[in-house]
Amino acid sequence: MFQLKKICKLLNEQSKNVAEKYDDLPEHEAFATTQTAIYEALESGSINTEMIAEKVFYDNESAKSLYREQISKKLRIKRYL
Repeated sequence: MFQLKKICKLLNEQSKNVAEKYDDLPEHEAFATTQTAIYEALESGSINTEMIAEKVFYDNESAKSLYREQISKKLRIKRYL
């Protein structure tokens, strides 16, 4: 459960970081959408970061790409800690 909490926190932080870089998506909206996407993912049994990226940054391809890159980078770093 502790690991899941860390992953959820990471997903929320990265959504906020990406939303800060794009004027068309308010941070609070990105956070709320991320929370909803995480909840839906947990109901289905697994967290799919691609699905979360699609829901949060639906029509902004560059934001989706940046989100994917940041999540991937953070997960790689955390594996080595």
